[in-house]
Amino acid sequence: YIAGAFSEASDDFKRDAWGTGYSYSGGVTIRSTGGSPDTLTRQFANSTSDLLANSVQVYLTDGAGNPPGDSASSIQVTLSYPNGAGGTKDSMLASNTAGRAVFSSTVPIGNHPVEAVYTVTDDTVAAVVSVLPGGTSYVTLRFPGALWAADEGGGGGGGQGPQAQGDLEYVGSSASCSGDEFEFDIQNTGTSDVTISWLILAYTHTPDAYFERLKLRGTKFNSWWPRGGTGDTIAISPNVDISPSGSETIEVQNFRDIRSGFGSSVEMYTTDITVTFSDGSVVTFNTGS
Repeated sequence: YIAGAFSEASDDFKRDAWGTGYSYSGGVTIRSTGGSPDTLTRQFANSTSDLLANSVQVYLTDGAGNPPGDSASSIQVTLSYPNGAGGTKDSMLASNTAGRAVFSSTVPIGNHPVEAVYTVTDDTVAAVVSVLPGGTSYVTLRFPGALWAADEGGGGGGGQGPQAQGDLEYVGSSASCSGDEFEFDIQNTGTSDVTISWLILAYTHTPDAYFERLKLRGTKFNSWWPRGGTGDTIAISPNVDISPSGSETIEVQNFRDIRSGFGSSVEMYTTDITVTFSDGSVVTFNTGS
């Protein structure tokens, strides 16, 4: 077959195999009537909200992996997407102290640009997020350098980084690995409650390894487009409070060799893991054999 240029048949995509225009009257179904008397009806989504009302979660860190802390109020996050009338809508939010901004149930499917500006220094980072039908999409934006620590002299937002000392400790010999997933226990060794609002997993692995799911008293992260990776800040929402002497199990599951898409399973045996928590605690362990 000889393929014609788009300019030669610019409306060809609107016609079925018999050259008859597809029939669409709203909703989530489309009809092909060219093969009359047989009419083909196909459903292309579960509901219109799956196409028009999805959520996007943006996670922000500096180059050292620190969330913004007290600097969050100086960060403006903008997500751009079609407004349904032939134009573009710019939706703007500020992040919370954990570096999380949520555009909730307003975003149509498609590839949309997202940008974050730290207004104190005018540093800007940008990416494109792919929004799929009927769910939540995730994107991580990382500013260059140890921005928060430099701006606040180690206080405020910088105090939430790895420099602080918290009360969470790794429970010895609790780590176990089963192929492409592992789990481990942490315990509050202090005398007051510890609140976990975010955590960062750091590891080196060949091939590259990205996780789809993280569980801490329920699923806190669940995405395969994109997956989470080493150095990413994972928001823990709702926050998890651990009382003195209390312990929790953290599960990290479904590691794959690419950030987005299907990918191949990655085994995580004998991997050194460092976990930084929002209270300043840092735990290290090996996933074992």
